[in-house]
Amino acid sequence: MTLDILFVNIPSTTGKKPYDFSLSHSRSLNFGVLSLASYLSGKGFSTTVIDIRSFESEQTNHLIKIINKYSPTTIGLSCISGFSYVSLLEIASLIKTKFPEILIIAGGKDHVGNIPYLVMEECDSIDVVVKGEGELTVENILNHINDNKKLTSVPDIVFRNNGSIYETTTSEVEIPKFIPKLDYGLYEDFRNFSPSIEVSRGCPYNCLFCVNSRNKTIKKSIETILDEASKLCKLYDDHDLKIYFETPIFTHSEDELIHLAEERSKRSLQFTWRTETRVEYLSKNNIFLLQKSGARVLDIGLESASPEILQRMGKTHSPNKYLDLASRAIISAHKHGIILKINILFYIGENLKTLNETYQFLSDHSEYISGISAYPLFKYPGMYSSTFDKDLGQYGGSILEGKQWNERKLYPLNLSSDLSYSQAEYFGLLFGKSFQTLENFFFQKQYGYFPPHIKYSDFKSHIITSGIERFPFSLTNQEMQNNRMLLEEKLRILPLTN
Repeated sequence: MTLDILFVNIPSTTGKKPYDFSLSHSRSLNFGVLSLASYLSGKGFSTTVIDIRSFESEQTNHLIKIINKYSPTTIGLSCISGFSYVSLLEIASLIKTKFPEILIIAGGKDHVGNIPYLVMEECDSIDVVVKGEGELTVENILNHINDNKKLTSVPDIVFRNNGSIYETTTSEVEIPKFIPKLDYGLYEDFRNFSPSIEVSRGCPYNCLFCVNSRNKTIKKSIETILDEASKLCKLYDDHDLKIYFETPIFTHSEDELIHLAEERSKRSLQFTWRTETRVEYLSKNNIFLLQKSGARVLDIGLESASPEILQRMGKTHSPNKYLDLASRAIISAHKHGIILKINILFYIGENLKTLNETYQFLSDHSEYISGISAYPLFKYPGMYSSTFDKDLGQYGGSILEGKQWNERKLYPLNLSSDLSYSQAEYFGLLFGKSFQTLENFFFQKQYGYFPPHIKYSDFKSHIITSGIERFPFSLTNQEMQNNRMLLEEKLRILPLTN
């Protein structure tokens, strides 16, 4: 059997958060690379997706066996994060050593796509780097190869030819106008990963810490979403399947939500879902319609409750109005049985005062909050702010460099003269422990992170054995209250140390 292209998901070798690699149950499906494979399959190319996490041990040896099995002419390596970048270079080098005739393409628009020339300089085993969305570009590459044409006329890539590196022009023609329907059968061992549907791309907002605002917003139709959800329920043999709707921001209209709710009912579909959106989207009526259409967990990037921080990060120009909307959304979602998992981002210039403002807002709404994630800002390729370094210096902050960060091409930050990275990291952990129990954490993670076969009892046993102190949740409500008292002491009484 010979494949036109074999896609390989490159796993992270370390995590952003201290507990990431302690969550052995967590396996999110790489919907981006599956979208590529699905699109190309529909164009007549033979393709398969391999996720190295499927192999419990000796992952590289298994990968070599897979390559020998399929004999692909091209391999696409997906690196979506700096935490998997080192592995990308190692795996590319291994493949090229064993199979020098195979063309190796690397992609991942939010990381390697932002540093394509550097990737080529650091790894001479990689032949091509795709700079943006991959569907049309990879199709273009494969067609050029089949026709023995030079890659110079393929937009949005950096490629190697006769020892030299070339970068082609950027073209909006190569940006997909639609999102392909996912063919889960192309993702080997997909049942070992959490079921997901990509529902939209891009974001109309312009937060300074985000790269998605530069991407054109496109959405899947409600019919396509329901078709994929129905197929997933059959593939996983679970009518009550918990599905993650992948998107930078869920923006489907009120009419589309009504259509989703009605058609989900007409098709007798019982799946429930989780997605990510913004405070501004969560009107009282939208929350009602979201619940009616099956939404049970919503991630909202609140980011902060400090007016100063909200304006500095470009989240809003009207902080008080924004926080009022957030308050209404949190209360309304709780009333309708939807968990709002609140994301907090400790930003440039953060200090005890701004942390206290965020804590106070969360504390005032504690009876309505069941999920929270808090962590300090990283500097990574493709960040939107042109004044990033200047802003950081203004507040006495600094970039935390070192061998491990230089290798990954992303950097944690000392956010101000008052708050180092390690202190902010500690506060993030304590914020989680103060507003989130293990049970609620598990319920959220069943959408998009844990495969359906993971049981709460097994997860709880794993956490207790691993040591709950490293995780952003408390075992009981009383323990959560104790952690909240500790957080208050750290923020208001004790010096800023951990």
